[in-house]
Amino acid sequence: MRRRWITALAGAFAAVVGLTLAAGGWRWAATRWGGPTGTAQWIWVAHDRRQAQPVAFYAVRDFTLAAPPARARLLALGDQEYVLFLNGKRVGAGSWRQGARLDEYQVGELLRPGSNRLLAELRSDDGAGGFLASLVDATSGRALVGTDGSWRTFRRHRLGLLRGWLPLGPRLAAVSAAGPGEAAFTWGRPPIGHWGRVVPAWPRPLFAELTAARQPLPAPPAALYHPLPAAVTAADRSMLLFDWGREVTGYLALEPGFEPGMDPDLVPPPPDRQRTALLWTCDAPPRPAATGAAPSGAVVLMASARQWLDARPRRFRYALVIGFERPLAARVYAIDPAVAARFGMDVAAAASEPASAAAAAGAAGAAAPTGRPGVPGSSPVRGAFGLTPPRLRTPVEDEVRRKLERLEGVAGRKDL
Repeated sequence: MRRRWITALAGAFAAVVGLTLAAGGWRWAATRWGGPTGTAQWIWVAHDRRQAQPVAFYAVRDFTLAAPPARARLLALGDQEYVLFLNGKRVGAGSWRQGARLDEYQVGELLRPGSNRLLAELRSDDGAGGFLASLVDATSGRALVGTDGSWRTFRRHRLGLLRGWLPLGPRLAAVSAAGPGEAAFTWGRPPIGHWGRVVPAWPRPLFAELTAARQPLPAPPAALYHPLPAAVTAADRSMLLFDWGREVTGYLALEPGFEPGMDPDLVPPPPDRQRTALLWTCDAPPRPAATGAAPSGAVVLMASARQWLDARPRRFRYALVIGFERPLAARVYAIDPAVAARFGMDVAAAASEPASAAAAAGAAGAAAPTGRPGVPGSSPVRGAFGLTPPRLRTPVEDEVRRKLERLEGVAGRKDL
């Protein structure tokens, strides 16, 4: 009897030790193979992947801290674009490309005792994407919160979501103007999908530090864009050109539904639907219909949102927006060049118009070099057997292309 009792006790002890070692091994493996984000998972909004449609939404997570750490690291990576907020303060923004590093922000000063809210605005021009984030105590290395299935996603902008006073969760839907939202879809922990293993983090300044907390620089009222000087057809009201009068460097912000000088009390609320447009940023007046210049990016505006902020800093003078109806305002959050240089930030250079590579090659009768989609001057992309694959248009480009084709002298062109 005593022997059986001793055997059972020894077996229970061995089981406890085995479970402890297994749990420790699992945590070690998650840290080893998942990289610096540990057990955080790639997440996205529930989306029909069979349909390539633009999508913009919020991913939100509330968490509680009894005593916030003095130093905390926020690691983030978003495919295609993200704009990150912590407790209503804009932390930073970024976009994904093959081999991209995690963006690392020091956010200890933004944390507070009690409830905290981490929110990411996520965008994709073809609906596919992922977001990975992990908040870590920089002193102890303890993970405070990471992306997983407990996050909620919202397809409509609500100011209270951003500021933190609208509650989350299905049980609180009756008292929340934002609704219950949806549970985030999880892809799994790195390495997974085409993202692979996440590489070591790259330090980034907080948005307020990068812009020196200056007010954004507004552009003069937009002018209607005319694709061809000799066109006799009036330009579409959704084709607008902004000119700052000089080269500016920073994050472009577009404000559909508002124009400088308008009374904000009389402006109707933004439409409760998602809107899309194409963007060209250039150092000379852009003429994409004439030169075939690729857009600098797509603008996917969340339903009910009043502002779209670019996910990467650019250097340009002109900004052409095709797809939004007037009125429309544009501003630039100018960045501090010294801060950007200290952190090694990549600033997207403006495309030269009309003397683009495509136009120059066309004038010489040669084929234009083909690089990465939307990246002027990049080295050619080689596909199977060394052949250059065709550039695929996104749904946003298809929609705007139909607008351009209505103009005289453009209809029927195959090189748009």
